[in-house]
Amino acid sequence: MDAWLTFLSVDDVEWIARLIQQYPEFIPLYKDVYTLCMNTENIMGIFSEELKILDKNTTLLMIDEMQGKKLMHKKT
Repeated sequence: MDAWLTFLSVDDVEWIARLIQQYPEFIPLYKDVYTLCMNTENIMGIFSEELKILDKNTTLLMIDEMQGKKLMHKKT
């Protein structure tokens, strides 16, 4: 558990080196993360898509809230 927490939270090179020495099974994971981070265009595309989904969901929520307020005003 501690090794996974270290993997997910530490960006210090010395800590990473120690982790890899103790748990070599993390090497492919670090390689994947490194490769992913080197492709900034791909990373930005992921964030862009997530923001688009978030914007859509926020808009739908706002519409639902506005419709709910209209219904409450009609009842009173």
